[in-house]
Formats: sequence, structure tokens, C-alpha cells
Amino acid sequence: MERLLSPQQQQEAVNVFLRLVPTLAREIELSQLASDEDLDSYRLRKGWGELCAQAKHSGLEPWLFAHMLLGTPSEELERLKALRRHMTFR
Repeated sequence: MERLLSPQQQQEAVNVFLRLVPTLAREIELSQLASDEDLDSYRLRKGWGELCAQAKHSGLEPWLFAHMLLGTPSEELERLKALRRHMTFR
């Protein structure tokens, strides 16, 4: 089954999101100091959580918000939306 967002795209979306919200990126780096988790895993987990919260606040699904951050072409977004609708109605 095709995925709506690959792990690589998820990582790239988190990187873009954290560049757009540098205070959040800094907060994640500082709070990681108290964690045993490695920085990359922690950054992805925390960054993705914040990205999801922002997406939901905007009324979007996280995978769609991530693709928008990545600049995915509109034709591809429409294809993925159709795939999502198809997955929902199975």
C-alpha cells in the first residue's frame, strides 16, 4: 500500500517546520539535554508532534500540512487526497 508521507518526507517536513519556528527548534534542543534520547530522534518526535498540533489547529491532516510545507505540487496533492479518500472508504 502506498504511504501518504514517507519517513524521509516526514523528516524533511519537520526540518522545514523547525526552520520556520526557530524558537521551537531551540526549545527542543534545550529540552533534549534532560532526555536520554539522541537529538535526531528527539527532534523528529517533538517536531512532528508540534507540526501535527499546528496542522490540526489549521484544520488540516498532518500528512497534508507536511506536504504543503515541502512544496509538493498541487497535482500530487490532489492524487494523494484521492488516495486518502479511497483508503477511508475501504
